[in-house]
Amino acid sequence: MRRSGVSAASLGCILGVIVVLVAATGSSQAWNPFPHPVCSLGSLVGNVTVWAPAAIVAAPFGGTEHGTIVTWGKSPLGYATLSSTPTVTGGNVTAFYVGYENWSIYRQSNKLQVGLGSACASPLVAFSSINPPQDLRSGGITSVPLVVNAESDVAMPGWLNASELCAELELTSNPECGISAAFDMNFTKSSGSVDTCGKDSSQTLVLSTKAWPVGVPYLWNGDVLLVPYEPRGPPDSAYLYGSYAGYNYTFPAEGGIWHYDNLGETGATGAGLSFSYSACP
Repeated sequence: MRRSGVSAASLGCILGVIVVLVAATGSSQAWNPFPHPVCSLGSLVGNVTVWAPAAIVAAPFGGTEHGTIVTWGKSPLGYATLSSTPTVTGGNVTAFYVGYENWSIYRQSNKLQVGLGSACASPLVAFSSINPPQDLRSGGITSVPLVVNAESDVAMPGWLNASELCAELELTSNPECGISAAFDMNFTKSSGSVDTCGKDSSQTLVLSTKAWPVGVPYLWNGDVLLVPYEPRGPPDSAYLYGSYAGYNYTFPAEGGIWHYDNLGETGATGAGLSFSYSACP
């Protein structure tokens, strides 16, 4: 499979070391007149250099996924935006817009207060660092194939080969080559199914998400903690990222039965749908 390079300035990906898409800083939904736990940002703990994708896409076996990925980044220098419409086919799983970046890890804790806000999802949270390896990011790879022609998305790999990516972008001389983001594209339970057996036309499923599919593992108090990444950045940050992904899955006529797992519903990691396929009886 061929990977193609993209310019550093145009990518708006994230970097992390384990995939967890949780709103760690707490999202406000409704005004609460009673004291309740609200997440509050604390002090800087440390920094990590990581490889991470902006999107991970699985296609149904025998079918296709044709979607839209839009990522953007903001810095004091302005905005950088990237839009693409990648296509994934036949049971393949692919990571898109893989970047190399520094993240800063901060403490966070709950404080009782009235009004807007919710509790922390983790004692730590990761933001894009204001001191990245070069300008906003270093390098970038358009796509990295993870799995080819899989009938079932069970036991999917949950990381990238950081050494291989560094070698591809000739970063091997960098003593801090970085570690891989982690993510979970595994089919674990059925959210629904598509059955085209006995049908003379294909079927489609459409899905959209604004979530980043990665987080970062970090050694904390003797344990490796999965730290969620917050693309919006810390409060009043001059640096932020955002993303949108639209998925359009096509299942061929007389193709079989596909059970799908909506990863946005069943876990805090991964992106879109994963699949388990069986042939028509």
